[in-house]
Amino acid sequence: MDIDWSNELAEQLEWHWQNQLRPRLDGLSDAEYFWEPVPGCWSLRKRGTPRETTLVGTGEYCYEFVCPEPAIPPVTTIAWRLAHMIVGVFAERNASHFGGPPASWRDFDYAGTAADAIAQLDNVYATWIKGVRGLGPDGLVRPCGPAEGLTPTIRWRRSCCTSTARHFITEPRSPCSGTCTGIKETTAMPFDFQIAVDASEPHVLADWWAETLGWVVEPSDEDFIRRMIAEGYASENETMTHNGALVWKEGAAIRHPDVPSGLARPRILFQLVPEAKTVKNRMHLDVRVGEEDIEAEVAKLTERGATYLHKASQGPHWWVTMADPEGNEFCVA
Repeated sequence: MDIDWSNELAEQLEWHWQNQLRPRLDGLSDAEYFWEPVPGCWSLRKRGTPRETTLVGTGEYCYEFVCPEPAIPPVTTIAWRLAHMIVGVFAERNASHFGGPPASWRDFDYAGTAADAIAQLDNVYATWIKGVRGLGPDGLVRPCGPAEGLTPTIRWRRSCCTSTARHFITEPRSPCSGTCTGIKETTAMPFDFQIAVDASEPHVLADWWAETLGWVVEPSDEDFIRRMIAEGYASENETMTHNGALVWKEGAAIRHPDVPSGLARPRILFQLVPEAKTVKNRMHLDVRVGEEDIEAEVAKLTERGATYLHKASQGPHWWVTMADPEGNEFCVA
């Protein structure tokens, strides 16, 4: 049976648009559009706003960015993300491939309201989906060409699948979909996570666990802390000095040494709480050192302040349960 792959691909894109992205934007207010959940967000800024970032655009509002991209990308507002989709995902490609009007980051009139941004998005999407439907079998296997910058040889079928299959919960469609599972079930996007541990002295406990696991403590951004204080977002009372560095009192994090700081997963966060630990944890860490090294590791940990609790076994396997210096249970296995 012949399959119209252009139609299959367009239907996949349309499904995401109609069931995932577009309905979430209905009723978006200007306050939500510009909301900055944390200090230091990137957003659309009024022309002339003093910023350390680069501001581009032809209208009253400008798009901000830094080149090269920082090692730890900032949080971005809905306004910034919609602008990214409107210009970078759709408008520039429409101009390069589907006869759309010229578009670039520097020469775009960015929307100052949520309603205007959604109207821009609807407009560029309509051009995009019409172009995708018109690719045909030959167009799907044709390289996208120099307009795609660093990926000129990527073929249209892959380019469109990448755009439509990313960051969604999706109903499986055709084999051209990056989320096709071949079964009649929805496929959920996996989530990242970190482990958070309550502590009365989070920085001290972070140091202890970093040494225990062979991990590293995430360095403190002292310049950022001072800037937050200077701009009134924080106070001196929220900071302290630990190991000669200015840090936030509220917490410290450790990460695996092989993961760059901008992608710090797996990660454990130790956060300050006023109350002491009172009951057994319902979740704990297993430090897997190998059975031949358990006794030696238990001895080392005991010398460093851990408490031996008990030894247990299941079949041929055994482990030792201990508590860290603040009483949090963990196993050496």
